Amino acid sequence: MSKCTKENSYAAVKATNMLDDDCYIEIKKFLIQEGQWTDKLKTFEDEMKQISLRLV
Repeated sequence: MSKCTKENSYAAVKATNMLDDDCYIEIKKFLIQEGQWTDKLKTFEDEMKQISLRLV
């Protein structure tokens, strides 16, 4: 996740790929169910959403 932050080159592409990745989505669901989705992970995800490439 840390490679998907704005300080890294190609972060927008990396963030987009990660947010759309089936494995990431399943791991996130599991962590939420287990109560392990921390504020730090939420912050990383929010940053990725801000810089990700989205169709408008």
